[in-house]
Amino acid sequence: MNNYKKLGIYNGVELLINDANKHASLTTLWKAAGADASKKPAQWFRQGNRSRPGGDEGRRRAA
Repeated sequence: MNNYKKLGIYNGVELLINDANKHASLTTLWKAAGADASKKPAQWFRQGNRSRPGGDEGRRRAA
């Protein structure tokens, strides 16, 4: 069963979105944006939320 729908093409890379859950592949988006080797998707998880937009950096935690 193929739940993917073509979203468009960006920098020559076909972007797909999962129609069931509306998620896109971040790896495919990274490749379309130029695939900067210093910012590989495999490193995102290891870096934690500090370097990702929307992460915990700067937020206060409830006591």
